[in-house]
Amino acid sequence: MNRTTLVCLSFLWLVFAPNEALSKQLSFQKKQTEEATIFKYRWFDGERHFAINFALNNFSLQQLPDSPIRYNNQLLQQEIVAAIRRYAVEVSADGVQVVISRLGLTTEYQVRAPNDKVAKATLAHIENLQEKVKREYYKENYFLNYTSPQGETGIQHDFERYVEDSKNALMPIVDAIKAIQQNTKDYREFISIALSWVQSIPYNDLRSRISSNGSGFASPKDLILQNRGDCDSKSTLFAALLQAYNEQIKVSMVLLPNHALLAIGLRALPNEKTVKHEGVPYVLIEPTGPAYFKIGEADEDSLLAIRNRQYSLAPL
Repeated sequence: MNRTTLVCLSFLWLVFAPNEALSKQLSFQKKQTEEATIFKYRWFDGERHFAINFALNNFSLQQLPDSPIRYNNQLLQQEIVAAIRRYAVEVSADGVQVVISRLGLTTEYQVRAPNDKVAKATLAHIENLQEKVKREYYKENYFLNYTSPQGETGIQHDFERYVEDSKNALMPIVDAIKAIQQNTKDYREFISIALSWVQSIPYNDLRSRISSNGSGFASPKDLILQNRGDCDSKSTLFAALLQAYNEQIKVSMVLLPNHALLAIGLRALPNEKTVKHEGVPYVLIEPTGPAYFKIGEADEDSLLAIRNRQYSLAPL
């Protein structure tokens, strides 16, 4: 991008004013300069109006993880086959032949070697190579295997890594929220304001965690840039904000079949809803919106699923 284009962008404001009957976000403005992207928000939490401004350094933004690609088992198998073919060329000099055959979404291998010892060693190396390629694919794209409380398997995002790799760049947001607190030492006030801000960001539906193969998730960076995200995305952003604010606060993602919220290590006040992790109660936090839930509140469907143990916890 040339300098002329950058100068033009520096005077471009993108303004969104959602219908107040449907969303508590009253306005969103984004302005890009050569060094930073500046954000301005106004929102209403049902009781109070808020406004914050902050700037995120463009270089820091570029270093943040992007939203992942959709999990693609066929692509993964292609990468595995390519790695094993390279290995097959290496061992062919020792009289070893590796035969590769594809059966639907799976790949099978046969080894012809001078003796059983060499054959077993070659097969063991191929198995390790498959696992290595899979680990690298998962790591590059922030994927983890997921098993629902009902035993169904699918793909989830590595929320913990997204939080860890995003939190430092979000410090300007933490500072902006602290600047409008009445008492900067009141951590519950910070959590409350940050919570209502994330809830006010327009919402995208989460498709089933089992059937979606991880698609639709917005990383903290992309959620902020696009001003939109689903429950997984908003919960991850809020967890990253909490960790930027105070990394001593323990946070876990509460994964329901079609929803996600958070549980944080706070001393519960009367009537605040909690979930136990290793025998310790954690206070529920619902960042999704657009409904405004205070600390320790969640919708009845989520509370029912938690009471029925239809959830899993992912510490962040």
